Amino acid sequence: MMSAVCPLLGRPTETEPTPYERHGFRLVRCLETDFVYMENPPAYDELRDDFPWEKTIKAERKRRQTDEPIFSRLSDAVKKIRRVISPRRNQAYQLAARAVAQRSKETPLRLLDVGCGSGLIAADCCQRFTASGRTVKPIGLELSKQLAKAATKRFSPWSGEVIAAPALKGLNRVKDRSVDIATLISFLEHDTKPLELLVALRPKLARNGAAIVKVPNFASLNRRIRGKRWCGFRFPDHVNYFTPQTMQLLANEAGYTVDHSSTPLFGDNMYVVLRPAA
Repeated sequence: MMSAVCPLLGRPTETEPTPYERHGFRLVRCLETDFVYMENPPAYDELRDDFPWEKTIKAERKRRQTDEPIFSRLSDAVKKIRRVISPRRNQAYQLAARAVAQRSKETPLRLLDVGCGSGLIAADCCQRFTASGRTVKPIGLELSKQLAKAATKRFSPWSGEVIAAPALKGLNRVKDRSVDIATLISFLEHDTKPLELLVALRPKLARNGAAIVKVPNFASLNRRIRGKRWCGFRFPDHVNYFTPQTMQLLANEAGYTVDHSSTPLFGDNMYVVLRPAA
């Protein structure tokens, strides 16, 4: 057994190795929380310069096409069918709209997208809020300078802004109690300090504010069946592997309550809505 700082607790706990390792990057399991995470993750500078999301996703797609050509083609076909059946689906917006449903439409909204990428999801949310009669301003946090530049352009119709910095540093530039909706879509699995991040985010949320979180679901049936070939594994940029139980624990440790949770048995992803605890 080994000892390491558990990202959910922020203190050392006993760990055990897991069978999951690639290119020298190893996943371990915290014996106290059952949380699976990367023992030796890359530093922020490495993620920004050597493993940016826009490069790693292409590399991972190519790897899957080479290692599992039939399964890769089948997966792509299923995604295309979903886009045809539900071309306008945006679960982040649906949850965000529900979270602010009781607010007057006359009150402007501020939407903070943590790890906004090129701004696609946040911009789509803003378009939908605008179409529903609400005024909204997007603010993005993005480590990649290239993606931050693209998001800045995409947010311009709503006079939005993007802070090109690691999320924790970027949050220092956001005013307290100014954020109505924070979205962390496919982000917490990338951050080595999820507890610190959620703690830092909490005072930025306005009264009755909410955080919409999407992460891969390590407890999914598909992961249990697929094992090491599960699509949720991304080395080295996926450093955290959440289950509904460990996400609940993280929320409690960071001072939130889980207002909503969507974790389909066969789904590889799960959504949760967090609100600051009273």
